[in-house]
Order: sequence, then C-alpha cells, then structure tokens
Amino acid sequence: MRVLVVLIFAISLISVQEIFAKECKYYKVRRGDSWWKIAKREGISIRKLRRANPRVGKYLKIGQRICIPVKKKKTKKYKKKYTSYIYYRVKRGDTLSEIAKKYRVSVKTLKRVNRLRSSRIYVGQLLKIPVVKKGGKRKVVYTYVTYRVRRGDTLIKIARKFGVPYKRIMRINGLKSTRIRVGQRLRIPVKETVVIPAVIPKVKLDLLPVNGKVERASHGINIYAPCGTEVKAVEDGRVMYAGDGMSNYGNLVILEHKGFMTLYAYNSEILVKEDQRVRKGEVIGRVGRRFATDDCHIRFEIRAMDGSRVNTLDYIGKK
Repeated sequence: MRVLVVLIFAISLISVQEIFAKECKYYKVRRGDSWWKIAKREGISIRKLRRANPRVGKYLKIGQRICIPVKKKKTKKYKKKYTSYIYYRVKRGDTLSEIAKKYRVSVKTLKRVNRLRSSRIYVGQLLKIPVVKKGGKRKVVYTYVTYRVRRGDTLIKIARKFGVPYKRIMRINGLKSTRIRVGQRLRIPVKETVVIPAVIPKVKLDLLPVNGKVERASHGINIYAPCGTEVKAVEDGRVMYAGDGMSNYGNLVILEHKGFMTLYAYNSEILVKEDQRVRKGEVIGRVGRRFATDDCHIRFEIRAMDGSRVNTLDYIGKK
C-alpha cells in the first residue's frame, strides 16, 4: 500500500511538470535569489512559482534551474471579411487615403492587407485592394421587442441580457432615470445583422466581350473562342486595372462604368492602359488560356462598384 501511494505521488509530480514544461521559461538561480524575490520580479505569486517546481525544496541553490510559469499567448483568429482582391499600381501624386477612398475601404484595412507599417507608398508599388464578400456588405440594424419588467430586474441587468447599452433603452423609452417598476413594459432594441444586396443599375448588355460558347462559371461566365480573338469592352468606361497581379485571373482588365464594373480575365495580351477611356466595342485584349492545357477562353464578370459579385447571367442577353 505504501509503495502504491509513493508511486501515485511520483506520477502526479511528473504530470504537473509535464503540464508546466509546455508553459515555462527557465531561470538559473543566482546569488541572493529567493522564492519571494523571483516571484516579485516575474509578477506572479509564490504559490504559482512553487507549484511549477514541485521537486525543488524550500531553499534555492545557486545554479539551480527553475520553471517560471508563463501564460500562453492567445493567437487572434482574424475572421476573413474579404473573399477576393483587385490590384492597383501606385501612380505619381497618389496617397494611401485617396486610394482607400476611391475603392471604398479603410486606410487601416489597406495597411493590414499589404503589411504596411506606415502610410508611405511609392510610385510603381502594387497594392492589394480587398473587396467585400459575395452578396454585398453586412449592416447591423435594430428590431424591437417588448419586455415586461419582473421582480429583481434592473435596467442594467435587462441591458446586459439583450446586449444593448442601458442608455439606449432609456432614450427609446423616454426614461429620465434608471428606476423601473415591476410590470412596466419596455421597448428593447435587438441587434440584427442583415446583408445589403449588391446593387447595380439596370444593365442591358447587347454586346458580349467575345462571340463564342458561353459557359457558367463561379462568379461569372467563361466564353470560349480561338486564342488571339479580340476582346471588346461591353460598355463605355475607364480602365481601372490592367495587369497580371492577380494570379487567379492571369492577364486581367477591369473597366469602370456608370454604377458597375466589368472584369475580363485570362487575356493572352492586354491592349489598354490604366486610366484610359474606352468606348463600347473597343478592343481591350486578346483571348488566352487560364492554364497551358485549357481551351482558349476568357472569364467575364460583372460586379457592383464596391466589388461585390452579382450573377453575371442576369445581365447578359437582354435587349
């Protein structure tokens, strides 16, 4: 029995050390050190320090290695808000704030996405511009419910229960103080997240970029035609982007129109430059391939001005 107790105790010591070994920084005891001095210097309690070192005696010895327990750093999980990006090459006179305003994103977001430590940018620099999730932007709105005050309720408790500021409840119900009475009916705002659909003007595209077989694709259509076939602008507009910085789209041209954008991907050749004005039917590129083994085709997409994707098939073939 005695042997069994000793064995269990030894196993418990080993398990404690194994737990703390994953969360330790080790310290070599120096002259004048004590449990109290080390605990004070590290900002932890003596009890925690002793628990992390169950095999070390009451008195420390010079040269002895002890475990200083440290808290595990919680890695922040960044919830991805964006599903795709466009790219912009910085021109003379550009500023980060102007680019952010132009593409309707915050400066903070641009800096984070491009890993910029400051707002300084240089001519020729390629910036990654995020666009919002499919389906449009998310917006928090309030709906209202009626709540009957019960015994023991306070305005603060009710506010916490529904996750809204108590001052907001006061303002909505015209209360001059936080005093409430049993049976009183209160109008409570409740948060709801809604999706604002991507809105673009009524577009009647009587011209496709290329004549060929149309196939539905994710977020757009593929149009199959011989390599080298001319790719034409479907409407008057301005070249917002022209380049190969977006690996999934190959040689890409993005045109800005009145209230919407069009994307022309997988060109073998780009025949326009950024900021150039183009007319409907003007040649902007030539049909290429996505990969060497693919059939010749281009990807065509229509998007709202904030980058939100819409169903391209809803806007073609209309007369």
